[in-house]
Amino acid sequence: AALAGEMAQFETKVKNSEEVRWRAGMNLAKAKAEMDWRMRADQEKDFLLERMKDELDRLKGKVMRSEMRKLKVEESLEEAVLELRSKKREMQHMRHRVEGIVKAVQAHQQHGAPMLEDRGRMHA
Repeated sequence: AALAGEMAQFETKVKNSEEVRWRAGMNLAKAKAEMDWRMRADQEKDFLLERMKDELDRLKGKVMRSEMRKLKVEESLEEAVLELRSKKREMQHMRHRVEGIVKAVQAHQQHGAPMLEDRGRMHA
């Protein structure tokens, strides 16, 4: 009877230890599944982060090229403005010369006064 009691206790301990082992196995599987899920989530996050970094680098490059084009356009505009100012001064100078010639021609026609070229020939 004592042996049967010990045997029953032993079977209970074995059953309990199997249950504990089964629970531990389940907990381990659950923990492993969660760890795998977190690892995949981290990998996905890292992948997305890398893609975002690449996109940021691409956009930075685009902005830099755009800035360079803007600077070149500004430089070209400044050069064009300087050239236009120079041409404007040239045109004003020409206008004054033409006005002077027109006045001389009008004076010559009105008064019969010798023109500048005529004066030069008279002294020659």
